[in-house]
Amino acid sequence: MKLGDLIRFRPKSENNRLQMEWSPPALIISDWTPLSLDDSGESVTYLAICDGMKVLVSLESDEIEIIEKTSAEIP
Repeated sequence: MKLGDLIRFRPKSENNRLQMEWSPPALIISDWTPLSLDDSGESVTYLAICDGMKVLVSLESDEIEIIEKTSAEIP
């Protein structure tokens, strides 16, 4: 996952009966913080715009589906 990707997400759940619905499409706009780096140096938390609001999306606590990968390189 990288900046500019269009995703949808929902909280991870061990219980299939409790799974929440997918979010509306969300656009990844930023890595969240250097403190959220995993052992490989990859960001595990991202800031996204979803339904006009800023939201945090975590690779650790959210199930994420990439709807469309960005084709542009964002500096």
